[in-house]
Amino acid sequence: MIFFSQIKSSLMTNSSLTRIVDGFDSVERSTASRALQSNVATKLLTFTGDPLINDPLKHLTAFAGSLLKNESSLSLSYTCSAVTNQENTFKISHKDFPLKHRTVCVTPDNPSETFCSCRKTTWHGIVCRHILCAFRHINQMSCPIELFSKRWTRDYIGQSRQGISVDLAFGPGIAQPSRSQGGGTMSTEDERIGELSAMSKSLILRCASSEIQFNMLKSMLMAAGEAVDKSLNVSQSRQEDDLPIRNPLKVRSKGRPKTGNKRYTSQADKQRSKRKRA
Repeated sequence: MIFFSQIKSSLMTNSSLTRIVDGFDSVERSTASRALQSNVATKLLTFTGDPLINDPLKHLTAFAGSLLKNESSLSLSYTCSAVTNQENTFKISHKDFPLKHRTVCVTPDNPSETFCSCRKTTWHGIVCRHILCAFRHINQMSCPIELFSKRWTRDYIGQSRQGISVDLAFGPGIAQPSRSQGGGTMSTEDERIGELSAMSKSLILRCASSEIQFNMLKSMLMAAGEAVDKSLNVSQSRQEDDLPIRNPLKVRSKGRPKTGNKRYTSQADKQRSKRKRA
Protein backbone atom coordinates (compact mmCIF):
# COMPACT_ATOMS: atom_id res chain seq x y z
CA MET A 1 0.00 0.00 0.00
CA ILE A 2 1.37 3.36 -1.00
CA PHE A 3 0.71 6.32 1.27
CA PHE A 4 -0.02 9.55 -0.57
CA SER A 5 1.64 11.60 2.19
CA GLN A 6 4.98 10.00 1.30
CA ILE A 7 4.49 10.79 -2.39
CA LYS A 8 3.50 14.35 -1.61
CA SER A 9 6.59 14.90 0.53
CA SER A 10 8.87 13.77 -2.33
CA LEU A 11 7.22 15.93 -5.03
CA MET A 12 6.84 19.63 -5.75
CA THR A 13 3.82 21.56 -6.96
CA ASN A 14 5.29 22.06 -10.45
CA SER A 15 6.50 18.44 -10.87
CA SER A 16 6.26 16.91 -14.30
CA LEU A 17 4.44 13.69 -15.07
CA THR A 18 7.73 11.78 -15.31
CA ARG A 19 8.76 12.98 -11.86
CA ILE A 20 5.40 11.92 -10.44
CA VAL A 21 5.81 8.39 -11.87
CA ASP A 22 9.35 8.20 -10.50
CA GLY A 23 8.04 9.28 -7.11
CA PHE A 24 5.51 6.45 -7.12
CA ASP A 25 8.25 3.95 -7.99
CA SER A 26 10.68 5.17 -5.32
CA VAL A 27 8.05 5.12 -2.59
CA GLU A 28 6.96 1.63 -3.63
CA ARG A 29 10.55 0.34 -3.54
CA SER A 30 11.25 1.83 -0.12
CA THR A 31 7.98 0.42 1.26
CA ALA A 32 8.79 -3.06 -0.10
CA SER A 33 12.30 -2.86 1.38
CA ARG A 34 10.99 -1.98 4.83
CA ALA A 35 8.42 -4.77 4.63
CA LEU A 36 11.15 -7.27 3.69
CA GLN A 37 13.38 -6.17 6.56
CA SER A 38 10.53 -6.46 9.07
CA ASN A 39 9.62 -9.88 7.67
CA VAL A 40 13.19 -11.13 8.04
CA ALA A 41 13.42 -9.73 11.57
CA THR A 42 10.19 -11.49 12.51
CA LYS A 43 11.48 -14.79 11.10
CA LEU A 44 14.73 -14.48 13.00
CA LEU A 45 12.82 -14.04 16.25
CA THR A 46 10.29 -16.82 15.69
CA PHE A 47 12.04 -19.34 13.43
CA THR A 48 14.71 -20.80 15.72
CA GLY A 49 13.92 -24.52 15.81
CA ASP A 50 15.02 -25.50 12.30
CA PRO A 51 16.18 -29.16 12.48
CA LEU A 52 18.43 -28.56 9.47
CA ILE A 53 20.79 -26.35 11.49
CA ASN A 54 20.39 -27.82 14.97
CA ASP A 55 23.47 -30.06 14.69
CA PRO A 56 25.96 -27.40 13.47
CA LEU A 57 24.68 -24.88 16.03
CA LYS A 58 26.02 -27.14 18.78
CA HIS A 59 29.58 -26.82 17.43
CA LEU A 60 29.63 -23.23 16.12
CA THR A 61 30.37 -20.05 18.03
CA ALA A 62 27.58 -17.62 18.94
CA PHE A 63 28.44 -15.23 16.11
CA ALA A 64 28.61 -18.00 13.50
CA GLY A 65 25.33 -19.41 14.84
CA SER A 66 23.60 -16.05 14.34
CA LEU A 67 24.86 -15.89 10.75
CA LEU A 68 23.61 -19.42 10.10
CA LYS A 69 20.17 -18.58 11.55
CA ASN A 70 19.99 -15.57 9.26
CA GLU A 71 20.81 -17.70 6.21
CA SER A 72 18.27 -20.32 7.29
CA SER A 73 15.51 -17.70 7.57
CA LEU A 74 16.37 -16.19 4.19
CA SER A 75 16.38 -19.62 2.54
CA LEU A 76 12.61 -19.85 3.07
CA SER A 77 12.15 -17.15 0.43
CA TYR A 78 13.89 -19.21 -2.27
CA THR A 79 12.66 -21.93 -4.62
CA CYS A 80 14.61 -24.94 -5.87
CA SER A 81 14.33 -26.66 -9.25
CA ALA A 82 16.43 -29.47 -10.72
CA VAL A 83 18.66 -28.77 -13.72
CA THR A 84 17.87 -30.91 -16.73
CA ASN A 85 20.56 -33.31 -17.97
CA GLN A 86 22.63 -32.68 -14.82
CA GLU A 87 22.16 -35.05 -11.91
CA ASN A 88 22.14 -33.61 -8.38
CA THR A 89 22.37 -30.04 -9.70
CA PHE A 90 19.75 -27.46 -8.76
CA LYS A 91 18.81 -23.87 -9.56
CA ILE A 92 18.02 -21.72 -6.54
CA SER A 93 15.96 -18.58 -7.29
CA HIS A 94 14.31 -15.95 -5.13
CA LYS A 95 10.53 -15.88 -5.26
CA ASP A 96 10.50 -12.21 -6.28
CA PHE A 97 13.32 -12.60 -8.84
CA PRO A 98 12.74 -15.92 -10.66
CA LEU A 99 15.02 -15.03 -13.59
CA LYS A 100 18.11 -14.83 -11.38
CA HIS A 101 19.45 -18.02 -9.89
CA ARG A 102 22.40 -19.72 -8.22
CA THR A 103 23.60 -23.22 -9.02
CA VAL A 104 24.08 -25.78 -6.25
CA CYS A 105 25.77 -29.15 -6.82
CA VAL A 106 24.93 -31.71 -4.13
CA THR A 107 26.77 -34.97 -3.55
CA PRO A 108 24.30 -37.37 -1.89
CA ASP A 109 27.00 -39.80 -0.73
CA ASN A 110 29.10 -37.00 0.78
CA PRO A 111 27.04 -33.86 1.53
CA SER A 112 30.13 -32.07 2.86
CA GLU A 113 31.34 -31.66 -0.75
CA THR A 114 28.28 -29.60 -1.72
CA PHE A 115 29.18 -26.55 -3.81
CA CYS A 116 27.29 -23.32 -4.55
CA SER A 117 28.10 -20.80 -7.25
CA CYS A 118 27.84 -17.91 -4.75
CA ARG A 119 31.02 -19.28 -3.06
CA LYS A 120 29.96 -18.13 0.39
CA THR A 121 31.24 -21.36 1.92
CA THR A 122 34.64 -20.73 0.31
CA TRP A 123 35.00 -17.04 1.13
CA HIS A 124 33.24 -16.82 4.50
CA GLY A 125 33.17 -20.43 5.69
CA ILE A 126 29.40 -20.29 6.36
CA VAL A 127 26.73 -22.37 4.63
CA CYS A 128 24.69 -20.12 2.32
CA ARG A 129 20.91 -19.90 1.95
CA HIS A 130 21.06 -21.60 -1.47
CA ILE A 131 22.61 -24.79 -0.08
CA LEU A 132 20.06 -24.88 2.75
CA CYS A 133 17.23 -24.54 0.22
CA ALA A 134 18.69 -27.38 -1.85
CA PHE A 135 18.99 -29.59 1.24
CA ARG A 136 15.32 -29.03 2.03
CA HIS A 137 14.39 -29.90 -1.54
CA ILE A 138 16.13 -33.31 -1.37
CA ASN A 139 14.99 -33.92 2.25
CA GLN A 140 18.54 -33.65 3.61
CA MET A 141 17.58 -32.54 7.11
CA SER A 142 21.07 -32.40 8.59
CA CYS A 143 23.68 -29.83 7.57
CA PRO A 144 27.19 -31.35 7.91
CA ILE A 145 29.64 -29.46 10.07
CA GLU A 146 32.41 -30.06 7.48
CA LEU A 147 30.87 -27.35 5.28
CA PHE A 148 31.86 -24.72 7.83
CA SER A 149 35.34 -23.31 8.25
CA LYS A 150 37.20 -24.57 11.33
CA ARG A 151 37.71 -21.03 12.58
CA TRP A 152 33.96 -20.81 13.37
CA THR A 153 33.98 -23.86 15.67
CA ARG A 154 34.27 -23.65 19.44
CA ASP A 155 37.03 -26.27 19.63
CA TYR A 156 39.22 -24.21 17.29
CA ILE A 157 38.84 -21.16 19.53
CA GLY A 158 40.02 -23.21 22.53
CA GLN A 159 43.03 -24.55 20.62
CA SER A 160 43.90 -21.05 19.42
CA ARG A 161 43.93 -19.76 23.00
CA GLN A 162 46.28 -22.56 24.05
CA GLY A 163 48.54 -21.77 21.10
CA ILE A 164 48.62 -18.08 22.03
CA SER A 165 49.55 -18.90 25.63
CA VAL A 166 52.36 -21.19 24.45
CA ASP A 167 53.65 -18.49 22.08
CA LEU A 168 53.68 -15.99 24.93
CA ALA A 169 55.62 -18.46 27.09
CA PHE A 170 58.20 -19.04 24.35
CA GLY A 171 58.55 -15.35 23.60
CA PRO A 172 58.34 -13.67 20.16
CA GLY A 173 57.49 -15.92 17.25
CA ILE A 174 60.32 -17.47 15.28
CA ALA A 175 60.15 -18.12 11.57
CA GLN A 176 59.65 -21.64 10.33
CA PRO A 177 62.96 -23.52 10.21
CA SER A 178 64.41 -24.53 6.86
CA ARG A 179 67.04 -27.22 6.57
CA SER A 180 70.12 -26.75 4.47
CA GLN A 181 70.50 -28.52 1.17
CA GLY A 182 71.28 -32.20 1.49
CA GLY A 183 69.41 -32.60 4.78
CA GLY A 184 72.41 -31.73 6.94
CA THR A 185 72.56 -29.82 10.17
CA MET A 186 70.84 -26.47 10.63
CA SER A 187 72.85 -23.60 9.17
CA THR A 188 72.19 -20.99 11.85
CA GLU A 189 71.40 -20.93 15.55
CA ASP A 190 68.04 -19.21 14.96
CA GLU A 191 66.89 -22.04 12.69
CA ARG A 192 67.86 -24.65 15.27
CA ILE A 193 65.96 -22.70 17.92
CA GLY A 194 62.93 -22.52 15.62
CA GLU A 195 62.86 -26.27 15.01
CA LEU A 196 63.19 -27.14 18.69
CA SER A 197 60.50 -24.58 19.60
CA ALA A 198 58.08 -26.03 17.04
CA MET A 199 58.63 -29.58 18.32
CA SER A 200 58.21 -28.60 21.96
CA LYS A 201 55.12 -26.51 21.18
CA SER A 202 53.33 -29.44 19.53
CA LEU A 203 54.16 -31.65 22.53
CA ILE A 204 52.86 -29.07 24.99
CA LEU A 205 49.56 -28.62 23.13
CA ARG A 206 48.99 -32.39 23.01
CA CYS A 207 49.86 -33.03 26.66
CA ALA A 208 48.32 -29.99 28.36
CA SER A 209 44.76 -31.38 28.33
CA SER A 210 45.59 -34.55 30.31
CA GLU A 211 47.23 -34.57 33.72
CA ILE A 212 48.83 -37.98 33.13
CA GLN A 213 50.42 -36.89 29.86
CA PHE A 214 51.45 -33.59 31.46
CA ASN A 215 53.31 -35.37 34.27
CA MET A 216 54.92 -37.77 31.79
CA LEU A 217 56.15 -34.93 29.56
CA LYS A 218 57.35 -32.94 32.57
CA SER A 219 59.47 -35.85 33.86
CA MET A 220 60.88 -36.47 30.38
CA LEU A 221 61.85 -32.80 30.00
CA MET A 222 63.54 -32.79 33.41
CA ALA A 223 65.50 -35.93 32.48
CA ALA A 224 66.42 -34.39 29.12
CA GLY A 225 67.63 -31.23 30.90
CA GLU A 226 69.88 -33.25 33.20
CA ALA A 227 71.29 -35.19 30.24
CA VAL A 228 72.03 -31.95 28.35
CA ASP A 229 73.80 -30.49 31.41
CA LYS A 230 76.02 -33.58 31.72
CA SER A 231 76.80 -33.48 28.00
CA LEU A 232 77.75 -29.80 28.19
CA ASN A 233 80.01 -30.40 31.17
CA VAL A 234 81.79 -33.29 29.43
CA SER A 235 82.30 -31.34 26.21
CA GLN A 236 83.59 -28.31 28.11
CA SER A 237 86.15 -30.41 30.01
CA ARG A 238 87.35 -31.99 26.77
CA GLN A 239 87.81 -28.59 25.17
CA GLU A 240 89.91 -27.42 28.12
CA ASP A 241 92.11 -30.55 27.90
CA ASP A 242 92.64 -30.20 24.13
CA LEU A 243 93.91 -26.58 24.24
CA PRO A 244 97.28 -26.35 22.43
CA ILE A 245 100.20 -25.19 24.58
CA ARG A 246 102.76 -23.13 22.66
CA ASN A 247 106.19 -21.95 23.59
CA PRO A 248 106.02 -18.15 23.79
CA LEU A 249 109.71 -17.89 22.78
CA LYS A 250 109.02 -19.51 19.41
CA VAL A 251 106.03 -17.40 18.44
CA ARG A 252 106.76 -15.24 15.44
CA SER A 253 105.79 -11.62 15.91
CA LYS A 254 105.88 -8.55 13.70
CA GLY A 255 108.86 -6.25 13.59
CA ARG A 256 112.61 -6.82 13.28
CA PRO A 257 113.75 -9.84 15.33
CA LYS A 258 116.51 -9.53 17.89
CA THR A 259 118.83 -11.83 15.92
CA GLY A 260 119.39 -9.13 13.32
CA ASN A 261 117.54 -10.84 10.49
CA LYS A 262 115.11 -9.12 8.19
CA ARG A 263 111.85 -7.74 9.50
CA TYR A 264 109.03 -10.27 9.53
CA THR A 265 106.18 -9.27 7.20
CA SER A 266 102.74 -10.78 7.20
CA GLN A 267 100.95 -12.11 4.14
CA ALA A 268 98.73 -9.03 3.99
CA ASP A 269 101.80 -6.75 3.93
CA LYS A 270 103.29 -8.79 1.08
CA GLN A 271 100.13 -8.52 -1.01
CA ARG A 272 99.94 -4.78 -0.30
CA SER A 273 103.52 -4.25 -1.51
CA LYS A 274 102.84 -6.22 -4.69
CA ARG A 275 99.90 -3.95 -5.48
CA LYS A 276 102.03 -0.85 -5.05
CA ARG A 277 104.68 -2.22 -7.42
CA ALA A 278 102.03 -3.03 -10.03
